[in-house]
Amino acid sequence: MPKEPQIRSVTMSSGAGHDSKEIIYRVPAGMIFVPSEGGISHSPREYTTEAQIEKGTRVLYQTLILMDKMKWGREMKILVINPNSSIEMTESIKETVRAAAGDRFEAEVCRITEAPPFIGSYADQLASGPHLLRLLKEQEDNYDGFIIACHLDPCLDAAKEITGKPVMGIGEVSMRMAPLLGRKFSVVGSSSATTYLKRRMVEQYGLEKFLASVRAPKPEWTGSQEELLIRAAGQAVREDGADVIVLGCAGFTGLDEAIKDDVKVPVLDGVACALAVMEGVLNMRGCTCRK
Repeated sequence: MPKEPQIRSVTMSSGAGHDSKEIIYRVPAGMIFVPSEGGISHSPREYTTEAQIEKGTRVLYQTLILMDKMKWGREMKILVINPNSSIEMTESIKETVRAAAGDRFEAEVCRITEAPPFIGSYADQLASGPHLLRLLKEQEDNYDGFIIACHLDPCLDAAKEITGKPVMGIGEVSMRMAPLLGRKFSVVGSSSATTYLKRRMVEQYGLEKFLASVRAPKPEWTGSQEELLIRAAGQAVREDGADVIVLGCAGFTGLDEAIKDDVKVPVLDGVACALAVMEGVLNMRGCTCRK
């Protein structure tokens, strides 16, 4: 309990049946008692002076301020790791993170400078992996949760093994979220070179029955990145029966609304999805099970 100047307090237990007795099984709970005249409570003769009520209110106010500075409020800290070395992609991720975090929690973004500029193969994942895991271990005590911002979820299982803090990959989160919004989803990736890897991920996560297709812009197509993704997503909706589109690269972050406006189905930005889920998990005081 915060120390309010000139207010004396004692720690005590209550034998009465208050709501906190039940709430405590879900979340930590405590109570602030103000004294009654003569120690009489739960009685028609119970009386508390306005001065004591004012003191209790001040203590409650300071308690709320203290809680707001803890993990219930803005001081919840999330580290979003771009496992490649691309500065441009990292800046795009930062924009999404800033918008998603608002004033509810603190989130920072970093990149792996020793990693390849793009993660598009198993070899790329292995090249980034040791640096990613070392960073995670070094920063374990400084953050409440970690997000790996690459749709291939490099070293995600290994990351979950070395920390009890929640670790999420944007690929897993966005693909698991897709069946909540529709019957079939398509992943739209950056190139056909990663199509096989994304199909393997879908199998790994047990989501085959929900997958409509994995698509990518064709090499001969021309246009901006946004135009190419709209074209590929449109084909997935019209030809493959997808009613949810999952953006298959962290570099596509921020393009979900423009694509959604064109294809008229939900479009999931993995970075935004992972932040939303991580915030919820941390509010529930979640952790990683390593059994």
